[in-house]
Amino acid sequence: MLDFPDLTTFFLKYNFNGDSFLIKTKYDIRGNEIKWQETPMGSFTLVDFWFHSCEYCIQQFPELKSIYEEFHPQVFEIIGITVDHDRYVGDWLSTIQQHQLPWQQYRDRNGVQSEKYLIKDFPTNFLLNAKGEIIAKNIDPVKLTAFLKEHL
Repeated sequence: MLDFPDLTTFFLKYNFNGDSFLIKTKYDIRGNEIKWQETPMGSFTLVDFWFHSCEYCIQQFPELKSIYEEFHPQVFEIIGITVDHDRYVGDWLSTIQQHQLPWQQYRDRNGVQSEKYLIKDFPTNFLLNAKGEIIAKNIDPVKLTAFLKEHL
């Protein structure tokens, strides 16, 4: 990982492409701490940051479900990471259940880890390769589908 004194410069210049995804810890739906290296990864993995009352996040769920169903058998994963604060855990769990999200869901407690990536807009996603390197940021469902059809 390259060292930059100003993370904003790093983000603008490199847009994360090729760098390793560095969220070190997250919490599963039972509140257990999970280390990033313990997370099952696919040939390609979409890491999707969202929260329970984000309209745009929820609007993309049907398309992501369709993509997941089509490409998961070909070793594609989605990892959902909410930035919901502790007081909204119940709402987060209800949203997962209501929308029947089949992929792994984790919680970045109070958004601490996502702040390191300056994630302030939602949804935000990162597409990772099998090595955990970031190959795209904020890829939309149409481009994601095209990418996966070409590479899986």
